[in-house]
Amino acid sequence: MNGNIIEVRGLYKYFGKLEVLKGVSCGIGKGEKVVVIGASGSGKSTMLRCMNLLERPTYGEVWFKDNLLTPVDPYLHEEIIRLSRTYKKLLSKQDPGMDDAARIALIKEKDLLHEKNEGSAYSSAMRDFRKRYRLDENLARARIGMVFQHFNLFNNLTVLQNMTLAPVELKQKTKEEAEAKAMDLLGKIGLTEKADAYPSTLSGGQKQRIAIVRSLCMDPEVMLFDEPTSALDPEMVGEVLDLMKKLAEAGMTMVVVTHEIGFAREVADRVLFMDGGVIAESGTPSELFDSPKTLRAQQFLNSVL
Repeated sequence: MNGNIIEVRGLYKYFGKLEVLKGVSCGIGKGEKVVVIGASGSGKSTMLRCMNLLERPTYGEVWFKDNLLTPVDPYLHEEIIRLSRTYKKLLSKQDPGMDDAARIALIKEKDLLHEKNEGSAYSSAMRDFRKRYRLDENLARARIGMVFQHFNLFNNLTVLQNMTLAPVELKQKTKEEAEAKAMDLLGKIGLTEKADAYPSTLSGGQKQRIAIVRSLCMDPEVMLFDEPTSALDPEMVGEVLDLMKKLAEAGMTMVVVTHEIGFAREVADRVLFMDGGVIAESGTPSELFDSPKTLRAQQFLNSVL
């Protein structure tokens, strides 16, 4: 994992015939703040939702620390490829012009690995990978918090009930422990008096701040934000961004899909620009915003700056 807390490898995602992600790979380091930008339909939110399995990749893998969250993708592991019958057949041809790397590349390109009746060694290797690396999905989601564009609070539950539901249901905390944690977090954002209120009585900024601290009730190691301010009135954006900045200052690992360029300049360690289902460019905020290398990034930034 090279020190990354989250890593996506060769991620593809199809919705029917629509290819939304086209082989995306990136790593998120512990404590890193990564902002993802790009036009609508570029794959930003889909990549984010794949990171905590709200969307399941069609191909590719998602790793949390040293734990594989998705099924093994044999195309990404040379030690598995080498056990496949296809590889052995290519090896037996003894083509002097084809080295090991070329054979593996050919297997990946020709889509020959997914055979129904691979040898026992291949099947055993696949079982071993699943046994060694598969992480419980609920545990993964508990460690990777998510904040949505439209808050996703339960309207039939009070603020306190919204905040305590997941940690109690997943047996992460007792009801008393969860309520104590929730009240402490509400106090930190100045909304203690809203504990017994219902979401319908709150402003958009209040809803989003509560959605953020609701995720914090699970003690996540990573926070994912999917355009957290885009549904807010302009005067409410600042209070949500201020809370996110405080999280960043406290050392939280964060991946944020947003069009808030000022926030990205101030907070991000790295900015990813997505276009057409791929990461077209990445760099520090000053590198990407001041000197974008690709024409598409230049065009996008000219439209939003």
